[in-house]
Amino acid sequence: MRWFGYEVEDKLFEDGEIEEVFRSVLRALEELFYPYEERIEKLPPDEEIVKRIAETEYGDRIEGVSSSSIYGGNINIIPARENSRGQCSKIVVVFCFSRGKLDTRFWELQNLMSLYCRGITKKALILTNQWNNKIWEDYFDKVFRFLLHTDGIKIFKAQLEGRRFIKTCLV
Repeated sequence: MRWFGYEVEDKLFEDGEIEEVFRSVLRALEELFYPYEERIEKLPPDEEIVKRIAETEYGDRIEGVSSSSIYGGNINIIPARENSRGQCSKIVVVFCFSRGKLDTRFWELQNLMSLYCRGITKKALILTNQWNNKIWEDYFDKVFRFLLHTDGIKIFKAQLEGRRFIKTCLV
């Protein structure tokens, strides 16, 4: 699969629902940011992605972590808009394309899955072009390992490496 000059590996996520969300998100970003271009040279900042989604038919009630019609109206989105939690849903999509925001996005995800939407949000899809195993391991050890065992959460990552998305199941 190709997405504006980026390769998306043929391997599917082991979870069909997450694969469908991933493809829906890519289609939405394509329509919102690059309807006439054949190649994306630079991905927009996370906050711009959420703002643009909120201003269109994709953002039914987006106020940060909130519902969106990207995937039938039943996903949350991180980053949250300022001073807002929005509504809880089964799946959360985390955008992390802004430099230096990985720790912040994990903090938002931990709060969503362990406090605000515990027991409701069961799956997360992290879309990122940056990764730090140390930061991930810190959050996994402090929060996500516990939630994996008590709530059965699943976290997936689509990491942009160069010009290719690599898909991984983290937990």
